[in-house]
Formats: sequence, structure tokens, C-alpha cells
Amino acid sequence: MSSRKPGRSLKVYLGLILFLSSYSIWSFDIITEDKKLSVPSKFTVNGVLWVSYGLNDKKPNGAPDYSGPNSQSTGFRVARALVNIQGDIEEGEYKGYGFRITPDVYSTYSQEANGCTNFDGSQVCQGFNDYAFSLRFAYFNMPLFDRFLTLRVGQQPAAVTISPVFNLTEMMAHRYIDGDPTGRMGASAAFQNFGFSTGVERGISIFHKDEYYGFHFMLGNESTHRRNNAQDLEILTVTGSSDKLNSLANGSGDSYGLDLQGILNFLPTGESKKFLAGLSSPFIFKNITGIDRDEVEYNSANFVCTADCQNHPRVRMFRGEKRAKQDIYFGFQTDLAYNEDSFSFALGGGPYYFLDRRGKSSLINEQILFPEDFFNQGLDTTIASNEFRKLYATNTRDERDSLAKGLYFYTHVRYKKFGAFLMYTTGTGNGMGRAQDPVTGVMSAPSNVPWIDQVVRYDLQTDGVLGNVNIRDIFDLRNHVDHGKARFYKTVASLNYFPMERLKISLAVIQIVSIDQTGRPTRVNSLERIRGDERTTGIESQNVSDQFSQVVLTSLGFPNGVTVNDLMGRPLVETQTLIATEYIF
Repeated sequence: MSSRKPGRSLKVYLGLILFLSSYSIWSFDIITEDKKLSVPSKFTVNGVLWVSYGLNDKKPNGAPDYSGPNSQSTGFRVARALVNIQGDIEEGEYKGYGFRITPDVYSTYSQEANGCTNFDGSQVCQGFNDYAFSLRFAYFNMPLFDRFLTLRVGQQPAAVTISPVFNLTEMMAHRYIDGDPTGRMGASAAFQNFGFSTGVERGISIFHKDEYYGFHFMLGNESTHRRNNAQDLEILTVTGSSDKLNSLANGSGDSYGLDLQGILNFLPTGESKKFLAGLSSPFIFKNITGIDRDEVEYNSANFVCTADCQNHPRVRMFRGEKRAKQDIYFGFQTDLAYNEDSFSFALGGGPYYFLDRRGKSSLINEQILFPEDFFNQGLDTTIASNEFRKLYATNTRDERDSLAKGLYFYTHVRYKKFGAFLMYTTGTGNGMGRAQDPVTGVMSAPSNVPWIDQVVRYDLQTDGVLGNVNIRDIFDLRNHVDHGKARFYKTVASLNYFPMERLKISLAVIQIVSIDQTGRPTRVNSLERIRGDERTTGIESQNVSDQFSQVVLTSLGFPNGVTVNDLMGRPLVETQTLIATEYIF
């Protein structure tokens, strides 16, 4: 029996040689017969690797870049490895049917190599590694109405990023140039770049592609492809009455609703291989149907509450509006391209918008239901009293719809094996408060409530007395009042080298500048490199968690408003230099 093994091994070896000599070692593409349908079927296996090396850039304060969930990493990094398995019937009675399965191995941006914390804080893997395995795409296609339409069902590319009608990401041609698979700080389709879409959707869609036009409509969860619909309803998880009221008024958090997204595309040049002109209009209508009552109402009661509730039940009845969850995203993009054997050129861009629909929210509690028991201790109980003013400011919110605006431009050129790429993005930023990271490059809608109304509410929430704001409060107000001036400016530039058509090597620089809600740039200085100790009194106690230069100058009488940075800081400019590679197999 042992004498037969070498012969069997030789046959296997010769079979592999014949197989590899017949098919590309870079991708597997074969026409075979479907055993169930007895028709020819095309079967394809291919994929892409994104590998990069991030240089250790210096911040304006002189400190090196740090590696963390919300930061660009340094050193060698494998951002993502995608493997596509695809089958399509291209002729015969069942032409147009097909499927795609795409496993995905991606970096989790974990800190301290715990290997389980994703960029959004979710736990995604096990063991001490920085990678997780997930299912990126899994869907099937079915032709409808004599192949005029195609029905697609499953976990599929979002219509606003990678549509079969018009692939906006492919037009960009420099996806993951910075190795960031979230799309937040990388060169990808505008809807991903602005933070509007994850690029993947679970749902059902129909599309039609013609020589001069196309359309794609999709109904799906839009809760990202890594969690189920309404898995993280914010109103059920956020603690604190103020947080619940803000969440209800702003419509934040997941929803049971379904989103309608799509893209309309026109190609004046038709299917010309040399010239291309595209006019696209992607859009997303959030939660057009399916919003549940529990998402905008929240009721609780504690009937054993005694002393602290004046012997009344502790009651919490929150109310919001469904419209606050029905945001709208839309944009307009023009793409122009020219291609020939040794030279190619493309440019594109356009305006993008985010209509953040908001509403009113309120809280009814025991103080409103039994006012005399709570406000009868020698206090004025009239509706115009200080206590009722404070209660109104604390127990109600009245947010107004806000329109965020962004602008997007890209261009890339290639001559033989060398090329260059440039992308510029600007838009309305978040920049609200020092506790949040303003350097994200993600478009956010500012508050549309007049600043004076925000000041009045902030003033009344303290003691119900209107107009008793002192100079210390005025400086502190900038952390609580949104003037709507927050913006970001992001630039991605690279020089590219193509050793072969399947490999691209890019030397890239990414730079982000942010302006906060008051219209001033975020500031840093070299004193930030001085850290505090762990004493529990004095300035050191604040310095355990805050940077030294961010410690407030209490000696000047401004406990929360003025810092060392305000007096001697320099504008913060986030810069990352890296070498990024894209390998197609």
C-alpha cells in the first residue's frame, strides 16, 4: 500500500500543475456547468489586500502620534483582506441569476492589543490579536420583467457607495489609501467619507442599468452590517433625564424603522471606454417606515418611593417625536474621466447635504404631577416662579431641523507606472465641547436653536433666575452653546507607483484641521507633554485625566472657561504620513 502513495501524490501534483497552467494564479475564473440547472455558470474567486506602514508623525505640541480607536495607527498594519466568491449565469433561460459571498478580515483598532475592541467600542473578536473575521457581503440576484430589473436580496454593497449602476468608490480609485476601513478618514465614496454610510446594507434592492442612465433603490436596516436592526436603541440605554431628552429631541440612536436609499445616474457619454461623464445623485431617507412607539416614548414608575418623593410614586414619562428619526442625506456628484493605454485622468466632486430632522421632547415627573407637595416650602408656586422656570428649562427640549453642508473634490492622474491623487473635503463639523474629539472629518449638523435661546435655557437650568449670569459663566457658556461655526477641512494627497496592474504603492499624507463651535481652531501647545501626578488635591487632581495645558486657570476666576491653551496655544493640525499598498489577487 505504501508503494502506491508516491504514484497518487504524483497524480495530484501533475493535476495542480495542469490546473495552474490553465487558470490565473491571481484569481480564479472558470465557466462550468450548473449541475442542478444544466446551464453554463461563471464561477469567480478573487480578492484584495490593503497593507500599510504609518510613519510616526509629530503633533503640534511635539508629542508623537498615538495609536488608538479614534487615531491613525503607526507602524506596519494590515487594514483589511477581502475574498470574493461569486457565481453568475450569463446566458440561457436563467441569465441574470447569481450570488456573492465575501468573507472579511479587518483590523479592529484595539488598544493594548486586546484584540476585541472595534473602532466604535464594540466587542468583535477573541484572543490577543487586532483582527476580526466577519461576513462583508452575502446576497443573490434575480432578474425581473424580462431582465429589465434585477432584484438583489441579502447583505450587499450600499447603493450610495458601490452600486452596480454606477460605482462611486471605483471612480475614486483610491479606496483605503490610509488603511482605514471605516471610511471616516480615507479616500472612498463621499457618503462613506462624510460618515453617512458604512458601505454595507442588509436588505432588498432593485436596479436597472442602461447605456445612458441607471437607477438603484434599496430598502434596508441601515444599522450597519455588524449588528441587527434596532440592536442599540439609545433611549433604552442612555442614563439621566437630560440625556434622554436630548436623545429624543435629536432622534439619535438605532430604530426599528427601515431606510430607503438609492442613486440616480446619467451617462451622457454612454458606454464609451475612452471618455466618461457621469452625473449622480445618491440619497438616503432614514426610517421611512417601521418606527415603533417605544422609540419615542419612555414610561417608568416606582411605587415604593417615599421620603425623597414626598410619599408619591416616582414617575417618569418621556415623550418625543418620530420625525426626529427621519433624517435625509443627499448629494450631487459629477465625474469626468479619460482613459487610454498609457495615460488616464479623472476628476469629480460636488455638494453633499445632511438634513438632521429634530423635534420636541418633554418629561412629566412627580414634581409636575404634584407641584404643591414639592414647591410649598415657602416658595412661590405660580407658573412664573423661579422653580417652574427651572423645571420648564430642565424638563423640555425644543430642537429645530438643521442642514449640514459639505463639499467634495477629487482628482487622480496616471502616466504608465506613475500617478498622483488628491482629495479635498470640507463640511460642517461637530466640534462641540472639549470632551469630544473634533478632529474626525465627519460631517455633523449644528444646533439651529438661536444662541440666545440656548443661553437662556442654560441660565434657567441652574436656579430658575433669568439674567444672573456672571463673567465666569459667560466663559463657561462656550462649552454648552453651539454657535453653528464648527467645520473641518481634510486633505488626502499621494504619489503612486504601479509595479504591475495588480499592485499599487502610495506615499500619502492626510491632514485634518478642525474649527470648534465658536469658530476658533482647536489649540495645543508643548505644555501638554507635562502630565500631572495622582494627588487628590489641587491642580494635580484635575491633571490626572486632563492634559496639563487644559487645566483651567482658577486664579483668574474662570473655573471652566479659560485654559493655558487659549492664551498661548497653536491651532491643532492632525497629520498622518504613510505608505499604503493595494494588492489585487
